[in-house]
Amino acid sequence: MLSAKHTTAAVLVKTGPCGLYAVTLAGAADAATCTIYDNTAGSGTVVVKLRSGIGVTSVWQTARPVAMGKGIYVALTGTTPDVSVAYG
Repeated sequence: MLSAKHTTAAVLVKTGPCGLYAVTLAGAADAATCTIYDNTAGSGTVVVKLRSGIGVTSVWQTARPVAMGKGIYVALTGTTPDVSVAYG
């Protein structure tokens, strides 16, 4: 079953094995960076690093899910970035 998490701050999206399908990042007042870790914290294996400019939306997606063994953790930089993560 596919789920989604929307956030404007760093967050643990999912604990445990799952699949990562898509990440959408919107930059706001300044450029933003979203780093997705296969972990329960903002360290370890980087799976996706997505950058977005001021007022620009960037999308990363895959037809087949990327296997995440430990979980999905989202780390964000920038002023009021907006990110959505699709996983299952």
